[in-house]
Amino acid sequence: MAGTDLPDGHELDVVRSLAAEPDSPPVVAMPGAGSERLAAAALAAGAEEALAARADFTVALADSVAIADGRALHARRRRGMVELGERLDAESRSRACSTLPSPGLP
Repeated sequence: MAGTDLPDGHELDVVRSLAAEPDSPPVVAMPGAGSERLAAAALAAGAEEALAARADFTVALADSVAIADGRALHARRRRGMVELGERLDAESRSRACSTLPSPGLP
């Protein structure tokens, strides 16, 4: 979670930095009320959710964190399945090549 009033930077810098990291934690941006433009910029920078300040903030925050965490888990699982598929394909190709006769041998 990131707020816009950071002493040493801006929320969007934090969001971009985290989004660039592999397996980064999900980010929920919390721009102030009426900051739709900042919320949209945070989403474009890589935040999973943008949460406006409101009366039921605690409930909304818990919901947003759960949604962001679910998306991050799904992305990690998808990357793992892709990596597993690539590894299995490489192993299959390697086995297939090792069973082929060498050129010029009977």
